[in-house]
Amino acid sequence: MYTYTLNITQTRALSSTAGAGKITVQLQELVLRDASGTLISVVDGSVTNPGGTNAADAYQGADALFDRDVTSCPIDGAGADDCSCDVAHKWVDSNFNSDGSAVGNSIVSFQTTTLVATYELIKADLGYKRQLASWRLQWDGNPNAVLHEVNGLVTVNNCETMAASPYSLVHPPSAPPYRRARHHRARHRQARRKTHRHKTHRKTRRKTHRRKTHLRCRAAATA
Repeated sequence: MYTYTLNITQTRALSSTAGAGKITVQLQELVLRDASGTLISVVDGSVTNPGGTNAADAYQGADALFDRDVTSCPIDGAGADDCSCDVAHKWVDSNFNSDGSAVGNSIVSFQTTTLVATYELIKADLGYKRQLASWRLQWDGNPNAVLHEVNGLVTVNNCETMAASPYSLVHPPSAPPYRRARHHRARHRQARRKTHRHKTHRKTRRKTHRRKTHLRCRAAATA
């Protein structure tokens, strides 16, 4: 099982709107593919939006990111006419921030049974202020692993992908299980010491037995 976190840190809301109220962030779809280009499904019940305004199974909740209502919206300048953005099947989080500025925080966490090789973000309809500008995708296989990061992206049309081609991911090695390794080595040393003590005890018993036998034989010979 692999756990990923999409952390959105900035939208296209203008700084001049600061103080104008909450800013909302939205996406139509998060498309995941493996190394062969096959679409990846998320594990049922694993999608969460901590601190968001929509529960995973609610209307316009985080589950809508993975419903495959659209898997490709090419960037060709056609805008919304080129793709079928469904208002009822997009993810919306109106708790991105509370001061109306472009900077905030919104998190979507999900799990897969296959490593993600590439991903695409497809914008929803309505409102350029809700479009993503900065985000990072992280992986729990290594606590500090930021697999991909984008800062200050400016896009124009709604209902299109965020980039002309999918974003590629390279997973670093998983963090080594240090505690488990130390525990295993400690148990191994204890087992070796126990075996050594057992062997030493057996040798001592053999020597004692041989000495007693020798003394009995000498006593019998001199009787």
